[in-house]
Amino acid sequence: MSHNLLLVAAMFSLIFINGLQRAAADEPTAASGFYERGQSYDKKDEYDKAIADYSKAIEINPKFGMAYYMRGSSRYLKGLTGGGDMQFRQPTYDDAVADSSKAIKFCTDAEKPFAYLLRGNVYYEQEKIDEAIDDFTTSISLNPKNAMTYEHRAQAYKKRGEAYRKKGESSKAYSDESKAEDDIKKAEALKRM
Repeated sequence: MSHNLLLVAAMFSLIFINGLQRAAADEPTAASGFYERGQSYDKKDEYDKAIADYSKAIEINPKFGMAYYMRGSSRYLKGLTGGGDMQFRQPTYDDAVADSSKAIKFCTDAEKPFAYLLRGNVYYEQEKIDEAIDDFTTSISLNPKNAMTYEHRAQAYKKRGEAYRKKGESSKAYSDESKAEDDIKKAEALKRM
């Protein structure tokens, strides 16, 4: 009987050790591994875990532009899900701006338009409309075929136009409203292509 208990204990020990070895093998060691796992957390809306993995990827490779971009994106999305409490959202947005700025520095030319778009979106949420429009405009200059960027810039023009209208600056309001309409038309044309 004690022989059977020893056999069962040995089997459980092997299963436990095998599980530990498998868990150790699943833990990434390269920046790309942390980046990929961060993306899987993002897909499940587990932003804190994603941010931690992107941070680890950046720690391993401080010039990993897309890791900065994705960490900034996770922080932006975390801020959006923070509800109406700006005290919660503001530090998250500030970090997202810093990350998207690093992404702009380290991303490839093909990736930079998306980093500008991200930073523009964060600025928009922070009510920094002029900065948002500037970033959307830069993104468009780098990639004029992204309909979404035109749509986002149109929203920013509309918002700024409303602010001008409230101040009684109707000519500036009209100018921004016209720019918004032009951007919406461009976005629709791109979507039809």
